[in-house]
Amino acid sequence: LVIIIISLFFILINQSLPSLVSLPGEVRPDFPSTLSVIKKVLTGKQILFGSGPATFSYDYARFRPVGLNQTAFWSMRFNQGFSFLFTLPATLGTAGVLAFLFLLFSLSRRGLRVIKEKSFLVIVAGLSFLIICLFVYPAFFTQLFFVFFGLGLLTVESTESLGIDFYEGRKWQKIRGLAVFLTVILLLTFVLFAFYLTGQKYTGAVYYQKGLLSSSLDQSLNNLDKAARLDSQSDQYLRTLSQTLIAKSNEITEVVQFQNIIVSAINSGRRAIALNPMDALNWSNLANIYENVIPTKDADVFAEQNYRKAIELEPKNPQGFVDLARVLTASADQSREKDVAWQEKLNKAKSALEESIGLKADYAPAHFLLAQIYIREGNLTKAIERVAEVKRANLGDAGLAFQLGILYYRNDQMEPARSEFERAVALNENYSNARYFLGLIYDQKGRKREA
Repeated sequence: LVIIIISLFFILINQSLPSLVSLPGEVRPDFPSTLSVIKKVLTGKQILFGSGPATFSYDYARFRPVGLNQTAFWSMRFNQGFSFLFTLPATLGTAGVLAFLFLLFSLSRRGLRVIKEKSFLVIVAGLSFLIICLFVYPAFFTQLFFVFFGLGLLTVESTESLGIDFYEGRKWQKIRGLAVFLTVILLLTFVLFAFYLTGQKYTGAVYYQKGLLSSSLDQSLNNLDKAARLDSQSDQYLRTLSQTLIAKSNEITEVVQFQNIIVSAINSGRRAIALNPMDALNWSNLANIYENVIPTKDADVFAEQNYRKAIELEPKNPQGFVDLARVLTASADQSREKDVAWQEKLNKAKSALEESIGLKADYAPAHFLLAQIYIREGNLTKAIERVAEVKRANLGDAGLAFQLGILYYRNDQMEPARSEFERAVALNENYSNARYFLGLIYDQKGRKREA
């Protein structure tokens, strides 16, 4: 009773107390979004066993509602739904949900049987709280550990110590004792092996963090390479390693060394895909590697193929279509003449960008790239329309004001250009490029002192 009273007191005055620790906000998919993902996963063959354990992030990437693109969380990736229980239907199907509910049913029966004993009362109470949390919150490792640890405690029939007695008896009793002994030895061996693997993965995680925080690319590459070797099942380590190799290639001037680094980056990207082909990030990563060497023969083709695969796995993400359009535009730029193939690639790029804008109407990178394509086609009016569209949602962006001013300037619309450059300077008084073009316009108007 005292604990309840104190708890209620602190709940009521919580807002007025100063916080000693700044905790990050917790974000999760809402119930309707989770339900829509479940409905689309549980079709056909997946209705019984779902998409597989720990695959909700891939289900979410494929089937999340398009409306989420209009929120601040459009680019977030979730590995659980609204709660642990409402994640199970998508990942384990109806069979998994029924198995879990049967486990809870067995728990409740056992709990009612032993709750009269005071020693079990605390276990039942704590376990009930943890189970309720699984219904209303996503789960985490420590919580699940104590859930199953508590379930194990409930199965204890007595407080007698467990032991193996190799006593003289019948033949079958000796065999049973030997079987138990060998089983324990085998389990202990597996436990030691599990500790070894866990230690290896932990060491890999340490090297990975060092690689992210290293001051030089060489140190970063060295640490990331060690992390990838220690934990060879982590596609995340391989993705980061491949991108760091690409960054390192920009510093290389010797041809053979440059080629070796690019080959290493491609191999790392391919290994990440081999480990986890369901993650769109792995396909986007490999596509980005090819995009960085696009003058190389067929690099644009491979980049386009991999970006399309990423879009297939994550069709509601507007960034994927922008990536694809960027590669198509770069491929078109390789053409020496503005021929049919050049225009066809630009048309495909525009189509991809329209898809992106259809998913997220205020997505600035899509509008910007579309404006650049119109510039390539010599259609400055449409380019201005696109950037002006982005301006409405980003009135405080000085860079955007400058880009729009440049387009007006190139189209000989000096008054709108002056207005945008002045807006850019008002937003950022140290914006030297905006001041330079503003000076040119003032000079044309005869306002020499202001120029």
